[in-house]
Amino acid sequence: PPLVLGFILGPIMEDALHITAEGYTWSSLAQRPISLIILAGIVLTVAFAARASRRDRRENRRQTEESLDPRIALLMLALIAAAFAYALIPALSWPSDSGRIPIVTALPGLALCALALAQLRFMGDGPGAAPLAPRTLASAGGFFLWLAGTGAATMVAGQLVALPLFMAVYIVVWGGYRLWLGALYAAGGLAFLYVMFERVVAVMWYPSLLFG
Repeated sequence: PPLVLGFILGPIMEDALHITAEGYTWSSLAQRPISLIILAGIVLTVAFAARASRRDRRENRRQTEESLDPRIALLMLALIAAAFAYALIPALSWPSDSGRIPIVTALPGLALCALALAQLRFMGDGPGAAPLAPRTLASAGGFFLWLAGTGAATMVAGQLVALPLFMAVYIVVWGGYRLWLGALYAAGGLAFLYVMFERVVAVMWYPSLLFG
């Protein structure tokens, strides 16, 4: 769901950000009531999510430490932070209209990475430097391969193919449901994406090797 929502809302949010930035300065925008309400909602959402996560981890600390290895989370966190840094560094030297989207995306992303890193401290007395269990390595390796496969499918066949395939794989492999249900979700997702964003709303699909 976050991937599909990001694809759907991303272009709309980019256009709205450009229009808002052209019509207001950041200081005047920060003084508008709706902006303050949205900002307060973001802060409260992050704060309550962090509080709930900390409470759940304290209640299930022993079980969590036995089932998770912080080194896997650190690897994923490092990859995400590297992606944000890769987008942020060159954007700092771009003109304001070009670098606006990478900057406002990467800075909060890096801040959330720092918050996630702080959340991993509770696992410090867990597995320690013990070798990673084969089951943990296999699970983590499968997850990373799945992400890489989704990116490769996007580059080769495009989003209109990769997103429904993403749905089917997630439903079957990670959700544990039957193959027919994954195929049904993929077909429904493909129909929705095609009708909504190919016929109703004009969306610029990212180019792919097969379909240009």
